[in-house]
Amino acid sequence: MAPEVIKLDISIIRDIHTDIARRALTSAFVGFSQETNCKIVAEGVETAFELQALKDLGVNYAQGYFLAKPMPIEAALTLLATSD
Repeated sequence: MAPEVIKLDISIIRDIHTDIARRALTSAFVGFSQETNCKIVAEGVETAFELQALKDLGVNYAQGYFLAKPMPIEAALTLLATSD
């Protein structure tokens, strides 16, 4: 088993900042990703608290409404080109 990317479902991410079991599971995935050199993407990040908890746990990639709503590819490319 050698995944390149592991996506953590919204069911794990929801309220991760207040749920020790969700944090423990995510921490285990982070450890696995570090040992196997794969990336982790957290799906469904909807609050600043969730995003901060993920950062604290070492998750470097996230997606969700807190970060941006779904948009056409052209709008996403423009957003990326103008961000620091």
